[in-house]
Amino acid sequence: MKQILSVFCLLFLISSCTEPDNNVIQYSTNDQSYQDDRQEFLQSTGYIEMVPTNSNGEDWKQNYIKTCESYPDHEFLFQYKLNVINHMVRKTDFLNSIDNTDSELLLDMYNDFKTVGGLETKYLLLNKLSEFYPQDMIQQLSLEAYKNGLINKEQVEKSLHLFIENMKNKPYTKLDELTLKIKQERVEESNKFLPLFANTH
Repeated sequence: MKQILSVFCLLFLISSCTEPDNNVIQYSTNDQSYQDDRQEFLQSTGYIEMVPTNSNGEDWKQNYIKTCESYPDHEFLFQYKLNVINHMVRKTDFLNSIDNTDSELLLDMYNDFKTVGGLETKYLLLNKLSEFYPQDMIQQLSLEAYKNGLINKEQVEKSLHLFIENMKNKPYTKLDELTLKIKQERVEESNKFLPLFANTH
């Protein structure tokens, strides 16, 4: 069970670290106390139980609201938000299940996600927000996402290149393989979705 929790925590951390060279990965994976604190937080929120059960968008929304209310100042809350927003938007029926009464919650989610989150999730969130907010506001948010995306594109490409170079002639561990896969996906996501933002302003 402890090994399973450790895997969930590593996935939680790596998938929420959208800055390509985030030092927290190296620090936390080598600090047992930090890992234990993160495991305790994830268990207390119900995150670990919900991920493998394919919980629906409404369940995730309620979990998100409850966790934000229960742990407003927790050091892992921002990582939690990034992961849950990304999961809800891309892997559940969350966006199809919300209406105008959820518009402020959705905008709050986007504001948490907009500076560091992935382009696909930003694009899907903005499409939904466009149902509730003025077009000029959506265009401004899209322009900001495009500018940030240009910077991030250069960073993720450099990060992938450096990782591959550093791993030359070294055996890949499971964590190395996972890290490589995530870095490759970030480059692919940038190449696919950045042009979509360019066409919206």
